[in-house]
Amino acid sequence: MKENETKAKLSGKEITWLVISFIFLATALTFIAFHFIAAGINASGVEAKYNLLLQADKAMISATKLGWLYWGLVALLVGVIILIITLEVFARKNEKSVDKDRRRKDKKTFNISEDSVRDAVQVEEAAK
Repeated sequence: MKENETKAKLSGKEITWLVISFIFLATALTFIAFHFIAAGINASGVEAKYNLLLQADKAMISATKLGWLYWGLVALLVGVIILIITLEVFARKNEKSVDKDRRRKDKKTFNISEDSVRDAVQVEEAAK
């Protein structure tokens, strides 16, 4: 690792929001997969009364006006929005921390006190 690189640390809040986002994304993929599996089973010639996923899709449509596919897209949208906001907020926070550490390090390496400036001026005046 290079000298000026710092290792990013994940906080508990960041991990929590990332897990919530991934739960939404996994739910979205599951719902979308259910939709396509039900459609594939239906297209293969299986009767609708034996296709449990299709029956569940129809029940969900009658209850909520949206089926597996649309609920999957909604969950996908929510998961992506949470993920983007989480990455943006914590990246900005981490960048501030890295800048603060860099400024502190620069301040330590380039430490000029008033006494050293005064001594340098006195040495220069004495030389004249």
